Amino acid sequence: MDADMRYCVKCKSFLEQSKFVMAKNRNTCREHINKQHAQYQIERWKKHPMERKAHTIWQIAYLDCRKTFQIKMKLGLKQV
Repeated sequence: MDADMRYCVKCKSFLEQSKFVMAKNRNTCREHINKQHAQYQIERWKKHPMERKAHTIWQIAYLDCRKTFQIKMKLGLKQV
């Protein structure tokens, strides 16, 4: 086993260190963390549908701003 390998609890296998997030959940790979976060978002949006609408509108506005004007929008998602 190489020094740059880690064990993922969800995959139950050793993976390269680059497939892990450094900050949080050091024992779960990025793929599983992303799936877990997506599931969390779905549950949260079921409880707060207006938050989902605000998120969708922000995403569309952000992409339009980037494509049309080639500038980064100053309004962040947390400010919506």
